[in-house]
Amino acid sequence: MCAVCVRRRARKDITVCPHCNEAAKARVRESRKRKAELARQRHALVLNEAAADAAAGQYAYPAALRYYDRALACTALGRADDIRVSQKIARAYFFSHAPECAGAWLERALTALRTTGLPGDTAVEAASLLLRMSRQHWLNAQTIAALPAIGEAIQLGTAAKDRAISSRANLAMAHYLILLGRHEAAQPFFEAAGGVLQSADAETRAVSLTQHAILQAARGNKEAAYAGFESAVDVAKSLADGYWVTATWDDFAIWAMALGDSRTSQLCRQRALFVARDHHISWRIAYLSLRYANLLIELEEYEHARELALDALTYGVAAPCIVILVATVGLKLEATGGTSLRHRIDYSQALEYAFASGEPGRIGPMASAMIRSHLAKGAPREARTLLRRALSALLSADHAWDLLFDAAAIGNEAEQRRARALLGERAALPNGDVASAYLNLFDARLSQRRGGVERQRRFGSIAASSFARLGWRGQERLARSYAGADGKAKSHASETPAPVVFRTLLGDASKLTAREEEVARLVLRGLTNRAIARELAISEHTVESHMTSIMNRLGIRSRHQLGDTLSVGVSRVTGER
Repeated sequence: MCAVCVRRRARKDITVCPHCNEAAKARVRESRKRKAELARQRHALVLNEAAADAAAGQYAYPAALRYYDRALACTALGRADDIRVSQKIARAYFFSHAPECAGAWLERALTALRTTGLPGDTAVEAASLLLRMSRQHWLNAQTIAALPAIGEAIQLGTAAKDRAISSRANLAMAHYLILLGRHEAAQPFFEAAGGVLQSADAETRAVSLTQHAILQAARGNKEAAYAGFESAVDVAKSLADGYWVTATWDDFAIWAMALGDSRTSQLCRQRALFVARDHHISWRIAYLSLRYANLLIELEEYEHARELALDALTYGVAAPCIVILVATVGLKLEATGGTSLRHRIDYSQALEYAFASGEPGRIGPMASAMIRSHLAKGAPREARTLLRRALSALLSADHAWDLLFDAAAIGNEAEQRRARALLGERAALPNGDVASAYLNLFDARLSQRRGGVERQRRFGSIAASSFARLGWRGQERLARSYAGADGKAKSHASETPAPVVFRTLLGDASKLTAREEEVARLVLRGLTNRAIARELAISEHTVESHMTSIMNRLGIRSRHQLGDTLSVGVSRVTGER
């Protein structure tokens, strides 16, 4: 406003000169333009976010990420929008072939939340983000680094007086400590978490049931653990994304194997893989395929293991948790002769990832496979150096049986005492059959090394009988070689033939043709359509036609539902509960 108009205004004269009048009109036009642009940007934000959500709902995560990026580029984006969209981007990455990229977006959302001072509900949301970040640490083989994040989540949940998030954070801490082999340290956090909150949301209940089942399994309480896992699966099925169902079956499989139940472990592995494929969770398909392949190697089903491993590699997942499994499975397959993955694997990097995690379940299998590779290549010094490093990193025997046995073969006296003590601790627990069998195998190998033939044969015989009951054929054969028996002696393990297991699980198999039964049986084994086509020497199109017919005959709509019978079959076939 010019000086003349100012003086007029002072005299209460509202007359405005033409110049000032035009300037005022220009300001109004500019204000309207800004509001229109803001509305346009806001509309673009809503449209792009909605398109991204729709794409994610169809499992088209690359497309979803493109739309989310466009949403973030909108100038109308506020802090709340930024936090919300960042979390959605993290979720899209987590379900894609690049789950390791989710961490940066969770960190962005958490940073934005922290600027608000974290009052009330915001503190609960921040605690939830911290728990998701701890999962990223595990995925990136940084399990030890997850503990501070979980600790902060516990503090936020306690301060906010939110029992659900506080309980979940305490359970997460207990779970990660068990992963690290620190069982005694985990106990106070289980006690702080309390029982399962029936009033909590389904995800919290599923996680709580799973963690309590893991605690029971770690204590050797098989029946209670199995009941907990089955209850957790029932709750997790109500969640739309399928991730927690795969996670629960995965944990069930891990601990069933630790408790000596390879049959249940195999069924759980199949079930987890079905769900991951049905929900198109790329990295979980790769991860669970490799987990299943590792189990099949133990059961000496090398060709099937190799097929699963090769299929996992097609997803191109480079997360550290996958790198460790690829290296472990690759080394084990190479040791069987003629079944190499023919894939470039950085074994040194994978080994460092395993050690960085601090988990016996990662360090043990990876280090043992590497030790045996060194020995096969005539490098005993490297093998002994690695054994020394690996044993010093272990805090429990869980899932590291082969590494502890290696100490009997190439370790010094101190390493042998430590390895035997870890096996003894686990064998003393209820259902410690696996540790007990390995303990006898350990003593047989140690006796052989010391020239005690009679002790070698006695312990070898006991170990062979134990592994026969477990159905672990490779270990049984090794034990029989120490016992002086034929290494190729038939296993005494009682096994249900595959067709009987199939019919028990499927119930309505009589509705299927012979060829459809073959296809369905291979689906239950976790094979892809391409692998089934190769197995049966038919085209993929024919496999798809058979799958459509199977679903129509059985009244189901997906591979996911075909696998649902396994949740009943696990208990029925194995005789549990």
